[in-house]
Amino acid sequence: MRLISVLIALAIVAYILSRVLTPAADSKEVTTSAASQNAAAPRVPTSPGNLNKFETDVNQFVEDANAEQRRRLDEIEESSDK
Repeated sequence: MRLISVLIALAIVAYILSRVLTPAADSKEVTTSAASQNAAAPRVPTSPGNLNKFETDVNQFVEDANAEQRRRLDEIEESSDK
C-alpha cells in the first residue's frame, strides 16, 4: 500500500513539474540578456584614470539596454491587446 502511495505521489509531482517547466504554446519568448542586445558592453579600463569615462559608458549602456527592453515589452503589450 505504501508503494502505491509513493508511486501516486511521484506521478503527481512529475505531472506538476512537467506543467511548470514546459513553456506555454502561446507565450512569447522575451530575451532580456545583455548578450542578445546589439550594443556591446564597454570595456573595463586598465588604468585608474579611465574609471570616470568607464562609469559614464556603463551608465549609458544600461540606459540604452533598459530603453530597448522597454520598447520590446511595449511592442508585446500592443500586439497582445489586439
